[in-house]
Amino acid sequence: MNTTATTEFKVWRTIKLGTFSDNEALIQALLTAERGEMCVEGKIKEGRNGPILDEQYREQHYLPLLRRIKLSPVLAEVDLVKVTKSMLGLEGRVPIKKVWDLAVEQGLELCPREAGPQLALQWEGREEENLRLAMETFPGDWSLPERPPCTFSVGVSFGQVGFGSSYGPGAPHGNDNDYHDDNIWVFVKPRKQETAV
Repeated sequence: MNTTATTEFKVWRTIKLGTFSDNEALIQALLTAERGEMCVEGKIKEGRNGPILDEQYREQHYLPLLRRIKLSPVLAEVDLVKVTKSMLGLEGRVPIKKVWDLAVEQGLELCPREAGPQLALQWEGREEENLRLAMETFPGDWSLPERPPCTFSVGVSFGQVGFGSSYGPGAPHGNDNDYHDDNIWVFVKPRKQETAV
C-alpha cells in the first residue's frame, strides 16, 4: 500500500451554511425541492399502482438525522474538495477510516453535517455523479442490529439530484460497506488565514 502521494487539493465547490433558522425549515426546503428535481431518501414499497415512497419509514428512520444536525448560527462559506483513495496514494482494499485519516493528515477537514443537505439544495448541473461526505457520522437508523454509522450522500442520477445516506467508517467487520473502493469523498479545504501586515 503506497501512502506517499502529495496532493494539492483543488476547490471543487463553495457552499453557504447558516441559511436556515432551524432544522424544520431545512427539512421543508428539502421536501419542497423534492417536488421539483430532487429525490430525498426513503424506503420504496409496492403500492397498488407500482412503487411508491414509504413516508412512514422516512419519518421514523431518516428525517430524525436531519433534525439532529447542528446548524451554523451565522452565514458562512466552506470550500469543498473531492477526494479518492488514489489521490492519496492508496491502492487495493482500503477501509474508509484509512482514507479519511490520511486526508485529514494532509490538511483537509471533515464536513459539518449541515454541508450534506446544503450541498444538495445548492447543487449545480446534471452530470451523473455520486458523492459521499466525510463527516461526523450518525448511528445508522437501519434495520441491521449493528446500526452501522452512516454519512450523507449527494449526487445526480438520471438527471435528478439525489440526497440520502450511506455507510461511514466502522461498518460491521467483514462488511464490504466499510470499503467502497470507488467512493468519491467530499472534504472541507480550510481557508488560509490572512496575516496582518
